[in-house]
Amino acid sequence: MKKVLVVLVAAAAAAAGAAIIEVSDPAQLESPSPYVIGNGTLKYTGASATVENSVTLAPGNGAAATIEVADEAATLEVSGAFNSTDGAFIKTGPGTLKLTAAA
Repeated sequence: MKKVLVVLVAAAAAAAGAAIIEVSDPAQLESPSPYVIGNGTLKYTGASATVENSVTLAPGNGAAATIEVADEAATLEVSGAFNSTDGAFIKTGPGTLKLTAAA
């Protein structure tokens, strides 16, 4: 239940406009449904991890969805599908974001 709640809260808050959702536990990013990032920021503050869940960027109206990897020693690997419905994508922070989904 907790995992699904995080996804819904993140999508709702980001849809409200430029929200920052901070996640330190990669298990919070795992869910049966895609993780949706709207017009806001997903700030990952945990250690290096691989997330198998799909990520969908949906900022709308030409806005940008942002993923920040805050720890310079951390790599956040997303091995699920990485999709975009509209708008731009920005990666920020000193850490590494690695997209490894099969094409």
